[in-house]
Amino acid sequence: MSGSTPAPRCPAAGAASGLLNVAHKLGSSLGLAILVTVFASADPGAAATCRPGAGAHAQSVHELANGVDAALSGSVVLLALGLGVVLIVMHGQRIPNLAVGRASARASAQRSAG
Repeated sequence: MSGSTPAPRCPAAGAASGLLNVAHKLGSSLGLAILVTVFASADPGAAATCRPGAGAHAQSVHELANGVDAALSGSVVLLALGLGVVLIVMHGQRIPNLAVGRASARASAQRSAG
């Protein structure tokens, strides 16, 4: 155990940490799978919009760019969905440490002003 890591305050801290790690691993795997699927299902006929007479290399580069564009657009949608979930879940909740930090900052500002 690292000397800089404080002892857990709660006996369930280890279980919470494990649950957080599992959620992170599952979320990243699922997100990557979705983005790879979006990349693979990008319009294969998009290379036809490449300039006429372009070689096979130019068409393959155009298809790659089209797939990357679709995957990045999909990632923006996933990020927006994640932000929506966070805003819905956290609506009305305050972070206790932040509130304590603001109160102590106000108190120290009042002491220094007075």
